[in-house]
Amino acid sequence: MKTSTLTFLAACAAIWAGTGPAALADDPAGSLRITETTLLPMDVGTNAAVTLRIRNDSTQGFKDPSVQCDFIDDAGTTLLSRKQVLHGDFPAQQTTTHTHIDFGTIDQKTKTVKCQFVAG
Repeated sequence: MKTSTLTFLAACAAIWAGTGPAALADDPAGSLRITETTLLPMDVGTNAAVTLRIRNDSTQGFKDPSVQCDFIDDAGTTLLSRKQVLHGDFPAQQTTTHTHIDFGTIDQKTKTVKCQFVAG
């Protein structure tokens, strides 16, 4: 067998055995958390780009969690909420940074963004 096939089979076996990356629904303790959120500067009519720093305090890795971000104006009013899947692995007990996550065009009055993990 080719190495890539063996790697795939090993990953499948790990997930089947419960030792591979888990879905967010398998995290009742809330071990996956957003430690920093940055809304990148926007011009009128451009897409919102967000950078998230994510900490996984679990002893288990996670894969492809969904995050919902609320885009907020100066008065604290939520102008828009959007959901996005963060494709990739989130290794156990590590911090990762995901840059330039595209949330599409948003209201130009947006001043801050608040993000949280949500069920897929």
